[in-house]
Amino acid sequence: MEPDMVVEMLKELDEEGVNISEVVGDDDSTGFDRAKRLMPNSKMEKISDRNHIKHSIISKLHELKPKHKELTGMVCDAIVKNFTYVVNQNVNNPSGIEDGLRASIKHIFGEHENCKESWCGYLKDKDSYIHSNLPRGKDLSSSQLRCDLEKLFIQKMVPQSKKLSNLGSSQANESFNNLIALKAPKTKHFSTSSSLNYRVSSAVLQKNEGYNYISELNTSIGLSPGNETLSRGNKLNKKREGNKNRFKSKQGKKQRKFLKKKRLQKTTVAEVKEGRTYHSSIGLEDFGTIDIEEIPAIPQAETFTNIDDAPIVCFDLETTGLTSTKCYDNVGCFSNAWPFWNTFGILPRSPEENGITFHLYTRINPTNDQVLDPNGSGTSVMSTNFNDAHKTVFIIHGFNGKKEDNWIKLMKSALIQYFDVNVIVVVWAEGAKDNYIRAVANTRVVGAVTANMIKLLQRSSSLTLDNVHLVGHSLGAHVAGYVGEIIPEIGRITGLDPAGPAFYTVNVRVRLDSSDAKFVDVIHTDVVLGLQKEMGNADFYPNGGKIQPGCLTDTIAPFYSCAHMRALYYFIESVNPDCKFTSNICRNWDDFKDGDCESCESGCQEMGYNLSYNADGKYYLRTGSDSPYCYY
Repeated sequence: MEPDMVVEMLKELDEEGVNISEVVGDDDSTGFDRAKRLMPNSKMEKISDRNHIKHSIISKLHELKPKHKELTGMVCDAIVKNFTYVVNQNVNNPSGIEDGLRASIKHIFGEHENCKESWCGYLKDKDSYIHSNLPRGKDLSSSQLRCDLEKLFIQKMVPQSKKLSNLGSSQANESFNNLIALKAPKTKHFSTSSSLNYRVSSAVLQKNEGYNYISELNTSIGLSPGNETLSRGNKLNKKREGNKNRFKSKQGKKQRKFLKKKRLQKTTVAEVKEGRTYHSSIGLEDFGTIDIEEIPAIPQAETFTNIDDAPIVCFDLETTGLTSTKCYDNVGCFSNAWPFWNTFGILPRSPEENGITFHLYTRINPTNDQVLDPNGSGTSVMSTNFNDAHKTVFIIHGFNGKKEDNWIKLMKSALIQYFDVNVIVVVWAEGAKDNYIRAVANTRVVGAVTANMIKLLQRSSSLTLDNVHLVGHSLGAHVAGYVGEIIPEIGRITGLDPAGPAFYTVNVRVRLDSSDAKFVDVIHTDVVLGLQKEMGNADFYPNGGKIQPGCLTDTIAPFYSCAHMRALYYFIESVNPDCKFTSNICRNWDDFKDGDCESCESGCQEMGYNLSYNADGKYYLRTGSDSPYCYY
């Protein structure tokens, strides 16, 4: 994993209040050191990975093999095995590591004065002892090999005894990464696909719950679990459990080592027998010069140029270091660095490319819009029907939205019918019809331009921020969040089923949050396309917030789309003071269904436009399956 990504993840966890005590990883990057500099108050410590240390030892031994005839594959395996035993038997014991490393080198050369009887066979039976893992059971004898091994283990490893006594393992992470690679192969470009979150989520479910997660998901949304799917899931779960137990057993580990050794022996015999048969560009060589009959001689040790006096050149290669920035006139600069990692490096398009426009409706012009220019003058605003004495409601659509959407017309008309307000529809249709991840990136620019529009209204009139109400659906809810981050003290933001994909685990700066306005209320209606976590001062979960009555269909796509859009129609109907969505404050949906909630005397609220600003907490309610939904 590259340093940039490590730093981003650690910093995000730290800002979310997660106490990071240890970070396990290899010693091949500068990520940890960078994170420590950015988080000086963090007490996290770097823990080296056991497998990476082991493979580093193997690599260094293979580098020594051409120089030493005695350093065969069997000897390398024996040395690595001894090193592994020393490390595993001396956890949190640095002095034991130091003594064990010194003793293990002497042991293979026939010197046993520092050995311990608990592991040294020679001390148990001096007369008949032979090495079980060295060629012909004999001690090693090469003084030059011993010198090189002492340099590696005693001069380099002994000073690192404290680190070696407290090693961690990233094997679980590697296993999970492999599982994700099966769901989203690296050979395909899923990074900008809207399916990536579902692929990663399915990997998480398979890791935690097993192969029956598909059947369980189907059951939870009212579909058949699928008999064949369930049967296969049970078989795969049984196989996984059997493999897990077998791999943990001593016999299973011995069998794996035996099979690996057998494969290596077969490869070695074939290479000696046939010579080189596969190698880069071997087809361009003169095959007549390749000897496949004579056993090759032992290769001569290479000679190396003395580089003691050569200058040292260091390279820090970060293949995923793709941090970049785009700047646009009047709206500022946008970087893809942390915390804006949810767009996978994609930066937002310009305001012009997003096609951002603002359309004003009032009781004077309820159907014929007046277009406002966020970069215009105060005179241009005052020439419209905008009234700064009235409340101003901004309506912001989401992914694939456009000005002609029927729900926008219904919401605008309801607001003007029941209340004398300024309604400004924010349209960014060009940016919203991009691929989903690009549209996610574009929300930042839409938020910045909308903030400019509000600032122009403030400069041109006596508009107060308390009289500004932003209503955003799906991605539009997060647009409203960006506006609130740029302009603090906005009166109210209402999020209508804020978009979930690409926002599930992001920092609060990247999504709608209770800090984005004086009062933030959120209506959650969809478990897949929406975000279920609490985000506002008041969060409403009609019908549990996951499945909406009347949305069950035979096909999965309309089902989720229906639930996601239902938040809009709940809000539109709530504008009518006679259509009340009375909601109980409650811990969860199950408690609500069981009647274990606070009574309306102490905690009921009206979900939607007429909500009281003193609402605080999680609220649950039931709705009808057909319009008017407020009558249940």
